[in-house]
Order: sequence, then structure tokens, then C-alpha cells
Amino acid sequence: MNNCSENECLLSKSDESWLWHKRLAHIHANHLNKLKSKDLVSGLPNIRFQNSRLCDSCVKGKHIRTSFKTKDVVSTNKALDVLHMDLFGPFRTASLAENFYALVIVDDFSRYT
Repeated sequence: MNNCSENECLLSKSDESWLWHKRLAHIHANHLNKLKSKDLVSGLPNIRFQNSRLCDSCVKGKHIRTSFKTKDVVSTNKALDVLHMDLFGPFRTASLAENFYALVIVDDFSRYT
């Protein structure tokens, strides 16, 4: 059974500072205050932004995933079954072949690089 009358409107209104926090990619309150003081964002209200609460999305974004446990048993049956690759760079100085990036490939079965 509905407890609301026919003419009643249900409204959920959030804090305006949280709305701007979300609109500007979950920016920190101190940065919002700097944007406001330098008038860099049009339409930004003239209010004091405070970090009084934690945003759920920001908390989840700061979680650190634990690394995988090392395996003692080789799970592949033959060479070149599983390859681990890592491309890294750019380096400030080029290699002898004038490359600024490096690619490392490791075979899971033989551990040959």
C-alpha cells in the first residue's frame, strides 16, 4: 500500500558540492576551491568546498589489488603454449639500434627469454 498522496512528489536532492565533485571527474575539494578562486570554471557556485565525507567511487578507485601468488607448478605442457610479454619505455637515451622501447617475452614452460 502506498503511503504517498496523489499530489506528493518525492525528491532526492544532493549537496551541490558533491554534484560538482562528480561533474569534474571526482576532483578533490581543495582543487575545486582553487578553480573557484581563479574563476576557471563557468557556472561553479560561490560556495566553500569541504571534504567532510568520503565518496564511494573515490574510495573504490584508491583500492590496491594484491598481486597474484607465485605458482610452483608449471601449468603448460609444451613450449610456446603461454607467453608473457612486457613492452616498456620510452627511455631517454636510445639503444645501439636507436630504439627507445624494449619488449621482453618469457616462455611460461621453459622460462626462456
